[in-house]
Amino acid sequence: MLEVKNLSVWYGATEVLRDVSFSVAKGQVIALMGGNGAGKSTTLNALSGLLKPKSGSILFEDHDVCGRSPHEIVLLGLAQVPQGRYCWPTMTVRENLELGAITRNDKQGIASDFEDTLTIFPVLKQRLNSRAGTLSGGQQQMVAISRALMARPRLLLMDEPSHGLSPKVVEEVIQAVRILQERGLTILLVEQNVGVAASLASSAHVLRNGEIVLSAPGKDLLDNPELLKSYLGR
Repeated sequence: MLEVKNLSVWYGATEVLRDVSFSVAKGQVIALMGGNGAGKSTTLNALSGLLKPKSGSILFEDHDVCGRSPHEIVLLGLAQVPQGRYCWPTMTVRENLELGAITRNDKQGIASDFEDTLTIFPVLKQRLNSRAGTLSGGQQQMVAISRALMARPRLLLMDEPSHGLSPKVVEEVIQAVRILQERGLTILLVEQNVGVAASLASSAHVLRNGEIVLSAPGKDLLDNPELLKSYLGR
């Protein structure tokens, strides 16, 4: 479904991604891991069109998306849940979710997907008319995920979905990802929490200084000395 080959991204005179290559098959959950500044968010932003790569290729369902606008990439079926959630604080939960469907015009499908997202995060049903800025951090993360789902993506990019959340809410997010995977959604997950990545991902790629230094099955993450040394410094 997704094939990334020799991807390089520069910020000015600084190379932040260097010849990164990996693939994601349909229905998989794949994790990108690494410390701060390793290049994880940069990778997702390049995939979603927010950054223009200097070299390399990004093929999504045989479409070359390098250089395409974020709007075009969403239309192709790729949506991102950004780090930090970025809900519109003065808009209601309902309005935030409707914004996620802005590229669509199938009213019945939009209505159906709207109701479906509320089955994944039922707590939002009671907060539909609340401004997003009044929600807890966990509820805002639920809004951000639901908003991305309203675009009806086939590949979902999730950037640090567990960051800053309580253990209880992290479990709710994990459960939501499992539901989405069972429904056949493909997910590329950036995650600092090794436990979360290990519980969700079939495999993981560890980034360090803009390069992939290790790839491992998700089930082996917690027992991999090389991963713990390169990623956690243990």
